[in-house]
Amino acid sequence: VAVTVPGARPFIDDSFEFRSVPGPATRIVVNPRPETIVVGQALRLDASPFSAKQDPALDPIIWRSSAQNVVTVDGNGVIRGLAAGRTVVHAEHERYAPARSPAVELPAAGEQRIELTVQPGGFVAITAVDQHGSPVAEAPYRLVGPDDQRQSGTCDGKGVASVGPLSP
Repeated sequence: VAVTVPGARPFIDDSFEFRSVPGPATRIVVNPRPETIVVGQALRLDASPFSAKQDPALDPIIWRSSAQNVVTVDGNGVIRGLAAGRTVVHAEHERYAPARSPAVELPAAGEQRIELTVQPGGFVAITAVDQHGSPVAEAPYRLVGPDDQRQSGTCDGKGVASVGPLSP
């Protein structure tokens, strides 16, 4: 059906709507960037992919941990400390290998190195606690003495151990 209105001028719309999709991710920013995570702790990392033009990209992210026995990471970026050690967590674009986050390195998850000067014949008292300050029953410990002498053991049910007397 066509309608003609006498005396009307034709109307021309010269505006255009243009919708674009950002290019593939070439850079990924991960936040937060934790320095360490303790055994049992969980933390969610966010990954933001960006195109070469610095537009937020829409690409899916793949998470990867270099040592799954130390720190796991799920598909949502939630990392979880499992054991003492060192790992590197990466966020990667699933189709474009160069789009990788800077490494999130997580050293000594759950292990604390403490240096003490102890006289020969002395004792060392150890109390193992978790990230909340609660005792950790049967926590393993390792002492390294002069000349690389090593002594290992396990704390008691209250997270306490006493080692000694120490040899020179």
